[in-house]
Order: sequence, then structure tokens, then C-alpha cells
Amino acid sequence: MRLAGKVAIISGAASGMGAATARMFAREGAKVVIADVLEHEGRQIADGIGVSARFEPLDVTQEGSWAVVVGATTGHFGKLDVLVNNAGISGSAEQDFYSTEVGIGSWRLTPPECSWASSTRSRP
Repeated sequence: MRLAGKVAIISGAASGMGAATARMFAREGAKVVIADVLEHEGRQIADGIGVSARFEPLDVTQEGSWAVVVGATTGHFGKLDVLVNNAGISGSAEQDFYSTEVGIGSWRLTPPECSWASSTRSRP
């Protein structure tokens, strides 16, 4: 059990790769928090895993939502060791990728691989 004693939050864990990751972590001994906007599906995944899992609603675009999930995780399990940022965000990719002005709003709505590039590029 490679993850025995570890506590993980897995965003986007109500389906697909996130759900598979949560199941694998639990099989390896971790306590897992299924964090997702899909409440019904997330609760089903947590219930299927059993006592080592719980569901917490999470909108990854809202900073306050993260604070609530981290607080609930540490309150219930006593600590947090691992974060798997699996959730995806859909929507328009329109923005000025040459801008050097990037605030928290851009990070909330832009995939991580684009946020780093857009924050480090300079105008040609």
C-alpha cells in the first residue's frame, strides 16, 4: 500500500480519469476527497469507494471553493498530503495571449498550460 496514511484531494473526480485516480489512490491506502461540481456523480463515486472517501463540492474557478474543500479535508482527515488537479474547464479560449498582465481571474479560467505561457510571453 504505497499511499497508506496519505490524504488526497482529487479535483474532477466525479467521472473519468479523476474517478479512476480516486479509486486507485484508495486501493493504495489513501483517504480521498472526491472534489467536483457534479454532486450526484461525486457522491456515488465516494460511496462506491467506501469509508476512505468523501465528497466535497468544488468549483475550481472559485478561490473560495478551494478554501472550503481544503478546510473540510483537514477538518475531517486531520491533514492534506496530495492534490491532484484533474478538473477541466470548458469555455472560450479567447484572450490576449501576448499580454503580460495576468491576474487571478486569468488563472481561474485558463488551463494551466496556457496560463504559464500567457504570463511569461512578451509582445513581439
